[in-house]
Amino acid sequence: MNPNEVKRLKDWATLPIIISIILFFSRDIIVSSVKEQLSQSHASFVSAERRIRTAFSNQRKYVKIVSRMDEVNKKLLQLDRWIPPENHIPTIIDQIGALAKLFQLDLMSAKYQFENSRFEKYVPRVVMQLQLNGEYHSICGFVQALECLPSPLIISEMVASERKIYSLTIIHMVKS
Repeated sequence: MNPNEVKRLKDWATLPIIISIILFFSRDIIVSSVKEQLSQSHASFVSAERRIRTAFSNQRKYVKIVSRMDEVNKKLLQLDRWIPPENHIPTIIDQIGALAKLFQLDLMSAKYQFENSRFEKYVPRVVMQLQLNGEYHSICGFVQALECLPSPLIISEMVASERKIYSLTIIHMVKS
């Protein structure tokens, strides 16, 4: 070997050592940044997975709520068909009068008024006062027939007098 080449090799001999040292320490720097990126990616993945699970859970709840809402709407439609409008009250009183005649009762008077209560905006009600004249067994049959009518009514009070006069108070729900 030529002395110039030996000198050049001596000059360059430290280079592999320096490169090895740089690579040795840079490995930690590169790996730590990759580890940091990996941990951030993992945290992001876990967060996204949590959001997806929550979204699926909310979607299942939403489907249940929608199906329940459909059931409630069907029930509300049935209720809406069952409750008569306010202008149907005279017809109801006529039906009650025909029912009284069927049971051989005299309908002496029929009055109605709208009840003022705190529930008025939710369930409008009409209070009907009926005065009937007849026998006890006839009034019993009449009351049973009233309860079988396909109307939302409640017999709230019944008063009997010695002269075979019966006073009935009926609460009837109506649509406003």
